[in-house]
Amino acid sequence: MMTFVLLDHSHDLFHRLGATGGEAVPRMLFQQTELALYADQSPVLVAAGQPLLSAIQNAPECWPGLLIQSVADERVLLDHLRGILLVRFDGGQRKGVLRYWSPRTASYFFPAESKQRLRWFGPIHKISWHGGTWREKAESIETWKSLENPLAEHWLPPAERSPMCLDEGQEAVLLRQQQEHFVYQWPGSSRMPFGEAWQYFCDGASSGFDDSEQLLRYLELREAFRGQRVPANLPGESADQRLAYLEESLQRGCMNKDEQA
Repeated sequence: MMTFVLLDHSHDLFHRLGATGGEAVPRMLFQQTELALYADQSPVLVAAGQPLLSAIQNAPECWPGLLIQSVADERVLLDHLRGILLVRFDGGQRKGVLRYWSPRTASYFFPAESKQRLRWFGPIHKISWHGGTWREKAESIETWKSLENPLAEHWLPPAERSPMCLDEGQEAVLLRQQQEHFVYQWPGSSRMPFGEAWQYFCDGASSGFDDSEQLLRYLELREAFRGQRVPANLPGESADQRLAYLEESLQRGCMNKDEQA
């Protein structure tokens, strides 16, 4: 069983790898793929010796990426990792890059239930990373995570590789990643528990505010009148009208509270 590390790109990555004293040759993931023109931004696969593993264990936040254990040789593993790099989604109509080597993306994507999980893992016996979801980052509970594939030793490379397609569950968790990132970046989320900020976001989305600017205005109102009861329905033909109605209702409710105090 060999241990490899798939590390996210950084401007000083090769210098730091050299400083660990390892002799393994780093392999650029994007080479020999449709992303070859962007090889200077490519994550790097390298066989991990003990000095590199120790550096990662001591400061995992400085080495964002994946620890991969596999009985496959480097060539087979690299071919598999390149094969799951470009994926199709939206019913196979669209194509994109899956940044699965990012600990943030991995925290959403790999734990998601999928009938294709064994195909995604392929020759990978165990995959580990340090990090978490945006919620876990906000709550300062990022940690080491790992998943195993007991059938890795029986995996055989496909005779003909077909594009990987995200299923509904995988698309849903990747959408959740984007949404939680939006909430994490919202300044108001730093002034309240993330779960509360997330609930405000979900309330806004369910009320029909699907534009980022609309959602920000909705969140700002909820924060300004935190704890105030929100009308079940927001009448109005436009988002501006519904937001104006919401603000008026929240202000009225706040005034009623002051009068009763």
